[in-house]
Amino acid sequence: MYLWIVLGTFMVALLSFTLPIRQDIDRQNNEMKAQTVVTKFKVQHNAFKRYIESRKLQKADGGGYEYPETVVYYSGIGYKKGEMLPSNVVKRNISENGFRNGVGVARPFDPVKEKKDMEDYLPFGFRTDTNIYSKVFCFANSTEVGNFEQLKFNYTKICEEDDDHRFSDVEKDYCCSRSDVDVYVISWQQMPPHWKQEDPLFPDVHVPQPVSDMMSVIAKSDGYGYNFGYVTYLKSTVEPTTSKNVVKSKVADNVYMDRDIHIVSGGMYRTLRAQLDDEGDSTGVYKEDLGYRPIFDILLKDHDFSTMCAYSDGMGKNKIVNPCLIAINRVNNREGEGR
Repeated sequence: MYLWIVLGTFMVALLSFTLPIRQDIDRQNNEMKAQTVVTKFKVQHNAFKRYIESRKLQKADGGGYEYPETVVYYSGIGYKKGEMLPSNVVKRNISENGFRNGVGVARPFDPVKEKKDMEDYLPFGFRTDTNIYSKVFCFANSTEVGNFEQLKFNYTKICEEDDDHRFSDVEKDYCCSRSDVDVYVISWQQMPPHWKQEDPLFPDVHVPQPVSDMMSVIAKSDGYGYNFGYVTYLKSTVEPTTSKNVVKSKVADNVYMDRDIHIVSGGMYRTLRAQLDDEGDSTGVYKEDLGYRPIFDILLKDHDFSTMCAYSDGMGKNKIVNPCLIAINRVNNREGEGR
């Protein structure tokens, strides 16, 4: 009996050497490597997001907010290469090194202290990726009906540089703490060369996009199309009529690409669209549609983003430099006010 057990074990061992290797093993390995890139990006982005939200105004015992009623950050402050990034967006009330730390300025920004506090939100032993940028942007939210969609879901100005009548010159300096301002944390990372290819539907245009294994991992990630994806152009099976920069695919029938509109891939972002009457005027009623989250115009003009990912000069010259990973999240700037 013992001999048969030994022979059976030996035969099973021999059989294991003859089992065929899975045909998709290479793809599985590639997806695991791609998952590592995506996971590291999201971990670092989420850490910066939690750090910014931790800097929200706290309520005082009396029910109001603590004095002075301002947060420490302002638009353009960011994190990269293990260091805090000074703002290259705000031109007001900041010192030459890009951080607000002048005498008499309420709640000055100390980059050394803030760097340490931000890194406390990273997992133990986590090594930050030097190619990941994270920045905070503050935008005045809009109540204008006529242009609601454009102003609410695509921003061209930070509140510090906004000429909105609600902001005095003094209030602009600390507008990131206001209740009528939306604070966003945005991160991006260039796609490594071996993870990108040219869009096969538009081979003559030379538009970069992730390879299929990377796209598969991105598409399976939480928040895909809503607050996470990669930088791309708007594509449609209906030819856009409002843009002069439309390219028709020479490979697929009735597929168009609008190179004037930069979006986060995926198409899972809910937007409010004004309902129009027969004369094309707004009825004051809005319908929630499933659409694409735009890459904010302010980003396309940001030096770090435009040199790494995509740019637009506003005069028709647009280009996607790299199909960067991108994450966009709105955060609370005041305790007790949900987002």
